[in-house]
Amino acid sequence: MPVPFVPTIYEHAAALIGHTPSEVAKREDLLVEGQLAAYEHYRHPLVSVGLDIYNIEAEALGGIIDFPGDTSLPALRSPIIQSPDDFKALRLPDPHSDGRMPMLLGACRRLKAALPATISGTVTGPFTLAAILRGFEDFTMDMLDEPDFAREQLKFAAEFAFIFAREYHDLGVNIAINESWIAPPL
Repeated sequence: MPVPFVPTIYEHAAALIGHTPSEVAKREDLLVEGQLAAYEHYRHPLVSVGLDIYNIEAEALGGIIDFPGDTSLPALRSPIIQSPDDFKALRLPDPHSDGRMPMLLGACRRLKAALPATISGTVTGPFTLAAILRGFEDFTMDMLDEPDFAREQLKFAAEFAFIFAREYHDLGVNIAINESWIAPPL
């Protein structure tokens, strides 16, 4: 039995169509075009839709994303939870109107209609999202020194992930939950 070839193609898809990752990250038409070009080139059975996947939820919550003009990936300028008061001010976003979530949902819809491959939308896992929103070091310290606050952040991040994942599910696409954070050694 052959080993399946299932690459996750993000910034390479931008290169295939002659655009920077930032250009593709901001435009649904380019996101779709890049994934179509990648599929035509590789014929992979699962197309994972996204580019700067760890910024989507933070941006929908009000985070500022820097979009460089070179081949670097867009990046969150700074954590958005500096204090418990910042956290209390957060509200769960609407995937149909906040940040670039609607763009990703639209790209999934279009790619599902256009390709015979399985389409997958990406959600940032709760632990990783909490660390991104608070900052990795501060979230680690919250877990040690303020465990109740850390739990509140994780609960919020899990609720957000569920809301976004449900939208992908309702579109009939697969869901990839990216949980990539590794705690530094203590």
